[in-house]
Amino acid sequence: MGEVWLAWDESLHRNVALKLLRVSATSPAAVRRFELEAMAAGRLRGTHVVRIFDYGASDDGLYYIAMEYLTGMSLASLIEKFGPLPQARAIHIASQACLALEEAHSAGVIHRDLKPHNLYLTHMPDELDFVKLLDFGIARLRESSHAEPLTVAGLMVGTPSYLAPELWFGDVADERSDIYSFGVTLHVMLTGVTPFEGWSVQQLQIAHVRNLPPMLRVPRGSPIEATLLKCMARSPDERIQTVRELRERLCELHDPSKWTQLDAEAFWRKADTARFG
Repeated sequence: MGEVWLAWDESLHRNVALKLLRVSATSPAAVRRFELEAMAAGRLRGTHVVRIFDYGASDDGLYYIAMEYLTGMSLASLIEKFGPLPQARAIHIASQACLALEEAHSAGVIHRDLKPHNLYLTHMPDELDFVKLLDFGIARLRESSHAEPLTVAGLMVGTPSYLAPELWFGDVADERSDIYSFGVTLHVMLTGVTPFEGWSVQQLQIAHVRNLPPMLRVPRGSPIEATLLKCMARSPDERIQTVRELRERLCELHDPSKWTQLDAEAFWRKADTARFG
């Protein structure tokens, strides 16, 4: 939602990503979502969440959020350009995403739109696959003072291919709804495709709500399959209940020798060559 520009912060002499919303071209609900994005991301301080520097509005009806400028690419772009990830790399990335989501949930923020497009890989001096969680534009704040509905009652909010079954009917999202979307996201990381197929929104709804089980394309009977199925259980009560529990499961499956810093360096050299020649 909105436009994102590269801008220069003259006070601190640094690049920033400037997200803009023109009030004259949108609805009050869109403005409220924009404000919510600033509030939701702004209350988080962890290194795996995009940093918000400033938020405000101009006299001529231009709302803005100034956030850290990231170099790299989204997880969606990486998978689209280079294909599915090795399991060790996928778990390494997913574990970092868990840290971001764990902090959000602890702060009362339900993301509601977790997907590869909103996980960004950037570079740090000691970590080339450093994950940043983006886009809190349809997040929900748990406390009642910020819980007013931003959509028509009963209308789903989120991206259909990643949406938990209960949200298709407009139920209130909670931490387990994000865990469901996380499971779909991890499956895409491992296979390049979602476990639910449909050419229309209605077909996707049937796939998420009625079809059992999801069409997983990971080894049958493997620990990673069990984890994915536990994330994507139809009933929230049957899912992994917290992101911390999910992160602990992933740590048990992770073999760091299968994806090292040297592997990451080799990948990004190849990726940069493919992108820039």
